[in-house]
Amino acid sequence: MIVRAFPVPVECLSKWSTIPSVDELRPAWCPSCGQPAGTRACGGLGIVGHGSYERQVAGGVAGARDLLVRIRRYLCRGCGRTLSVLPDVLYPRRWYAATTILLALALRLLAGVTAREIRSQLASDGDGRGWKSLDRWRQQLFAPLWSWLGAQVGVPARRTRPGQRTWLRRLLALHGVTARDPTDQVASVARRLGADTAHDGVCGRQLHRDPREAATAR
Repeated sequence: MIVRAFPVPVECLSKWSTIPSVDELRPAWCPSCGQPAGTRACGGLGIVGHGSYERQVAGGVAGARDLLVRIRRYLCRGCGRTLSVLPDVLYPRRWYAATTILLALALRLLAGVTAREIRSQLASDGDGRGWKSLDRWRQQLFAPLWSWLGAQVGVPARRTRPGQRTWLRRLLALHGVTARDPTDQVASVARRLGADTAHDGVCGRQLHRDPREAATAR
């Protein structure tokens, strides 16, 4: 999966007529094997359109609690893998929007808000119970969430709960958020964190990194 900034707001992706075209969203190269996209005029395309699918976005996005969006998919003719191109408001294999995930973590780890209060404010159902999704995001902080930034933040092999607060604070500081209460600034940071990254189900990496380099680093 590839995450990148889209030329249209995410709410427009629920309407087929407003989704960016196949050419607009076509990846420049395959993040798995490095196959270039090519052009129709110069020997054909190495990465071709491969249909689309519907994807749910949960949590507060564009004033809506839940949204169904269309995601374009591509096929790499070099390695035969399919590629999905997601807008930067989404994180791969997460129903909740990027803003919701980062805001929930900031409220819990940095502002000390209870899981029940966070769920009432941000969850799709908002029924006021505890929130297992929040526990899972906290446990997956930098593994696999934002795994490509773990080294910069100083995440050790063995993770501890007190360390999660420090790592999240450092992560936000990388993007200029140093205030005591950063929760009002996380929306823009969440989108920047996910943009221009590739994800293969095991880990994520920035798109400018060579796929072979990422494989050796695992």
